[in-house]
Amino acid sequence: MYEVASPQTLERFTLAPRGTIYGWHQVPEQSLLQRLPQEVPEIPNLYLAGAWTFPGCGQSAVLQSGVIAAGKILKADAESAE
Repeated sequence: MYEVASPQTLERFTLAPRGTIYGWHQVPEQSLLQRLPQEVPEIPNLYLAGAWTFPGCGQSAVLQSGVIAAGKILKADAESAE
């Protein structure tokens, strides 16, 4: 099987603006610590993961973003159980 996806396809399935797969632009002002954190202080119990969040884009970074978010969720759960 051979499947092709265009930016329009990615936008339709992910709602990412113009089908971006990398999140923010890959410039120093929008990388690493400048990206969205996993926790959203204004909205309790909302955690973020993905290319738009720390540490950034790419498969490994997105997986790490999910691991960080999961760790924060587990920590919050453990603290609420105390």
